[in-house]
Amino acid sequence: RLIHNGIDLARFEDAALAGETAALRTTLSIPGDAPLVTTLGRLEPWKGQHVLVEAVPAILAAHPNAHILVAGGAAVNKPGYGPALEARCRELGVAGQVTFAGIRDDAPRILAASQVLVLPSITPEPFGRTLVEAMAAGCPVVATRGGGPQDIVADGETGLLVPPENAAALADAIKELLSDPSRARAMGLRGRARAKAHFSLARLADDMGALFEEVAAKTPRA
Repeated sequence: RLIHNGIDLARFEDAALAGETAALRTTLSIPGDAPLVTTLGRLEPWKGQHVLVEAVPAILAAHPNAHILVAGGAAVNKPGYGPALEARCRELGVAGQVTFAGIRDDAPRILAASQVLVLPSITPEPFGRTLVEAMAAGCPVVATRGGGPQDIVADGETGLLVPPENAAALADAIKELLSDPSRARAMGLRGRARAKAHFSLARLADDMGALFEEVAAKTPRA
């Protein structure tokens, strides 16, 4: 029996968050009119932030005013990964359009300000919480195919799934969403409905309760 995880979606559905996006962009020095491509999560190689970095030149070639936001702190056993990502951005000549924001406690605001949420993990995610959070915020997602994202994302409906460790495919998916804002918005709305239907705390409680009742009904009484 598969019962999906559930999270508190209300924090990400708050319509008032949209009014805070300008202040957030100002704080992070992100232009107000820049399409924002965001990834959230701790910085370590299996999370694949380096794949996103390699995709940035192709993204900017198609959308020169786009901006990439990398939010998250370094894994305790990988302190050099973040500086290596920043160094690679300088090598690629894209450092001015990639912001490394470090550890943040305002994921709902960040997602409200984003046009695309990217989860570029190179090994299968056990779940993929940030995908559900983004969908609850009405933000379309791009994720690598494998593990939890295959259960969370309805490919082509609420977001796009791409092969892992493939910067070209990742860039193409991101460009596809940035090039068609109306389609991206529609994906975001479908994602919000899917998050509410499948990944809310209420749904988790209902499914667990039904399972317990089913098991109890089949258990012999002394």
